[in-house]
Amino acid sequence: MKYIVLTILILLSSGGSFAQSKTLISNNGFMGSVGLNFSFPVTKNVFPPNADILGPTFFIAAGFVLNNFTAVRSELNYTHFADFFTKSDSSKLTGSFNNFAVKGELMVGTFRKNAFIDVYGITGLGYYSFSQSKDGDIKLEKDEDNLGIIVGAGINYRLYKNLSISWEAEYNALLSNSSLKGYFNLSTLNLTLIP
Repeated sequence: MKYIVLTILILLSSGGSFAQSKTLISNNGFMGSVGLNFSFPVTKNVFPPNADILGPTFFIAAGFVLNNFTAVRSELNYTHFADFFTKSDSSKLTGSFNNFAVKGELMVGTFRKNAFIDVYGITGLGYYSFSQSKDGDIKLEKDEDNLGIIVGAGINYRLYKNLSISWEAEYNALLSNSSLKGYFNLSTLNLTLIP
């Protein structure tokens, strides 16, 4: 039964993104993570219409499980947005930009150490710094810093007593960016270690 549920969750969460991270959660509630996600920007029509922009996101996070229903975490991440896909004419769009982000998040749901499945919602605030890394077809109107609001959800499936897999999806809504409305950050595989 565990393998059937795991297979269904992997198939449902594999829509165009992959992420892998390792998380350590101690008995006193501390948790820490490192990993790789993929982000997809929501633009304001400043990029070419055929731009398939994708952003690999490297992150490190630390947090604390407050009780069985609430946790908090802070996260630092770096995303490199570019056109990683070859078009039918075998060409890619040029240009790329970077994002450095600092996030503070509240997670509300279930965080039970002995449960097989936990689900939770995510909300928070972020500070985002965007900068052009290479000029080309994909070009920001300007380098800028922004505040943003984060909403999302996650599910955690425990494989063994000290090992679980979790998936998360977040939308980062930027409050004042001239080029982007925000971006989706999808993580489809997080490995969680609980000593």
